[in-house]
Amino acid sequence: MGRGARSEFIAIFFAIFCMGFVAGLFSPPMLPPVFGVVLTLSVVICAPALLIIYGVRRLHDINLSGWWMIISMIPLLGLFFIIVLMILPGTQGPNKYGQPSK
Repeated sequence: MGRGARSEFIAIFFAIFCMGFVAGLFSPPMLPPVFGVVLTLSVVICAPALLIIYGVRRLHDINLSGWWMIISMIPLLGLFFIIVLMILPGTQGPNKYGQPSK
């Protein structure tokens, strides 16, 4: 799957946050029904998948297995632990998951 830099993960997280904000800001009566449904489905279905994919790539960058994402299922403590892992700097040079992303 490769490695993902901190900036890449933060950009994806911010984009998903903005999509969720827009979806929550506009109620269905203000938007055409099709737009509201598409926006809601993109946030509900695509956002978790993207965060898991980029979270695994971020864990690979700090030389950890993607299975560490399971810790995020522990209420509060797991989420805090994953956030700490995501802000750690990546390993310098190649590691067992490949070359650093550019």
